[in-house]
Amino acid sequence: MKHWLISIANFKLQKIKLICIVMQWGWMSCFIHAQQYVPTQSNTVPNSQINFVRNLTNTPTINVNVQARTPVNHEMDAVKAINQRVQHQEEEYRKYMIAYSEALGKENWIGAAELLKSAFESKSYGPSDDDLVKVADLYFKGGDYENAVMIYKKAMASYFWNREYDKIIAITTRISTKYLDDYILSYIAFGKVVSGDSKNGILIIDSLIANTPPKIKSFSALLMGDYYTQCSDYRNGLKYYKLGYPYCMKKDMLGLRIAEVCYEMSEYDECIETINNMMVNESFRLSYLSAYAYYLRGKAKYMKGEIKDAKTDLKKAKKMGSDDARAFLKENN
Repeated sequence: MKHWLISIANFKLQKIKLICIVMQWGWMSCFIHAQQYVPTQSNTVPNSQINFVRNLTNTPTINVNVQARTPVNHEMDAVKAINQRVQHQEEEYRKYMIAYSEALGKENWIGAAELLKSAFESKSYGPSDDDLVKVADLYFKGGDYENAVMIYKKAMASYFWNREYDKIIAITTRISTKYLDDYILSYIAFGKVVSGDSKNGILIIDSLIANTPPKIKSFSALLMGDYYTQCSDYRNGLKYYKLGYPYCMKKDMLGLRIAEVCYEMSEYDECIETINNMMVNESFRLSYLSAYAYYLRGKAKYMKGEIKDAKTDLKKAKKMGSDDARAFLKENN
């Protein structure tokens, strides 16, 4: 029985070995057969995966280059256009200046004025006020007083706002009185006052205030009022401000100026009364100017010893954003 069992076990083992040999041989056969259908790779043929990666990296590189190149081209075109325009302007300016020099040589003053004006206008930034005076001088020298006065007027207005009074005075000596208008007369009168001929200047100003339309009345009066207050002559400054007030289009601003001059003169009651009259107007109370009005009235009350009322006004001004009121309260707490 024992031998029979051993024989059966040996038989099973031999069968398993045979199956393993057969399976191993089958797998080897399949592998050899499949190798026939796999192409051999030559060293000269690039790997397809490498080609794919290279193409993938090349594509965005080309796009980046194109994107970077496009604005550069636009910028170069813009620079080129600017250079061409500047060059054209310079050529135009040079052409006019050559012709202007020739006109001067022939004492053709009107022609020279026209050419100089065109030369200045050909520049991108245009003529300065001093350039305008040069053109006006040529018109005046040639007898074209209408054009001369028109350009002088423009330059004088700029000189006035820039406080270049010496230039205003210099221009007034050139103008023929035959072609003066009321604005030019105001400037001339002002020039006389500044230059020391105040008697004649004031006579002209007073005549303009008495005999001209409202705009000229206001302009002439404010011109002198500002001048006197800048010189700390508050009495005369107040006089001309009050003369111009009925005709002034911006009464709120001039009213504050009057109140300010009264404060500088220590006329605190008049300062407060002036602001009280302005505060009656609701539109003024709601305007940006009211913050300064509260501040100024508060200071005037403080100087009178009305401390409680003064602080009420100053706190209102501070609440409305007045840095002056904030500083005043801090200093006088």
